[in-house]
Amino acid sequence: LCTNREGDDVAVMPAKGGGLTPIKVLFILFAVWAFAHYYNAIVLIHQHKPGTLPHVAHEKPYSEQFNFEEIQTEPVKTTVAEQKPEPKPEDKPQPKIQVEEEVKTDPPPPPPKTQDPPPPPPKAKKPSTVQEDTLPFLETDSSIQSIIERDMPASGTDEMDVCPLCGHTEHHHHISETNRDTHKKYELAKCDHCGFLYINPMPFHLPPNAKTYREPWEGIKVPAMIHKTKQYFSEGELSSIHRWLDVGAGNGELIKGVRDTWHNINATGIEMTDYKIANAKKKGLPVKKMDMFTLHEKFDVVTLMNVLSHVSRPTPFFAAAASLLNDKGCLWMSTGNAPDVPASAAPGRWDLPDHLIFAGKSHIYTLMHRIRLKVVRYCEFKHFWHNYSPLKKGPFRAIYVKACKPGWEDQGEPMVPCPP
Repeated sequence: LCTNREGDDVAVMPAKGGGLTPIKVLFILFAVWAFAHYYNAIVLIHQHKPGTLPHVAHEKPYSEQFNFEEIQTEPVKTTVAEQKPEPKPEDKPQPKIQVEEEVKTDPPPPPPKTQDPPPPPPKAKKPSTVQEDTLPFLETDSSIQSIIERDMPASGTDEMDVCPLCGHTEHHHHISETNRDTHKKYELAKCDHCGFLYINPMPFHLPPNAKTYREPWEGIKVPAMIHKTKQYFSEGELSSIHRWLDVGAGNGELIKGVRDTWHNINATGIEMTDYKIANAKKKGLPVKKMDMFTLHEKFDVVTLMNVLSHVSRPTPFFAAAASLLNDKGCLWMSTGNAPDVPASAAPGRWDLPDHLIFAGKSHIYTLMHRIRLKVVRYCEFKHFWHNYSPLKKGPFRAIYVKACKPGWEDQGEPMVPCPP
């Protein structure tokens, strides 16, 4: 409220805007500074003066600061006034590159060769009596003799401390047994390389009649062999077989069973034990004393029942047996699987040295492969003969194997199946 000249109280409103305040002064100063700075920047940009704008570098690229023809340790410093307009890339002189031509020179001639001294004469090789791991396949029957001669022991040698199957010398003790007749103790070794069982050391020259056991004949093994034959041959095969050779025929049990049952088959046998030959001849059976290696005939079937354990050299022996087969012939054999089971599982005595070696399943397949026969039937039984000579309870089994030449033709399943 104000009092005018008349003394009356009058209400007066303050003027809008007032005076300058500190905030207004600061705002005006900032605006003036910003305008001047902006104006100066616009002028400099318009004049294109490099190097005067703040925070903008207008130095030459790094590659242009050096003369690469004469490398300097420090870059050349130039002022803005001394800077010249940069030439265009196409106007720049390209440095000359000098290419040195390769001068081809012939290699120096080799020094004259001196005449080599004559090689020493080859050393005479001693005849090896150790059988190799892998023998060559038999291409022809004439090659049989080379294998036989190589694998048989040297002249005058009675014993050999090697595996008869693979030729390795590493082995361990398997069992020991004393012969009933001579009371001599024999050691049976097991090869560490292939697992084959053999007498160690191997006696090669034993009298053929020094046998340690006798087997019954009448009414037992003949029907057993007839049954076994039906398990391995079909009716069509048996009707087409004409010549049959039983090696190690013994008392002639298999020959009698085949001749009495299949009249079209001429079954004969060879044997080295005198008393067994005499027993067979009493029955009118064609069994004679003859070495298999001297035979030169051909047969449809060659059988070796429980013969393997009686030979000292299995490979040449079975190779000779295979050479007696015709183009479609078959070999039929039996043995026990002693190497495949523990020594405690053997059924009774080992009958050493009448039995010299023992082969298992893998050894049989190895032998058949070496003599180039194909295994067409393999069975294991709990007895050697049908319902006769039962084996002790356990894993020991009798092995029966049929292996044939490449020309053999399958004529159907055998008449009796193998046991499961």
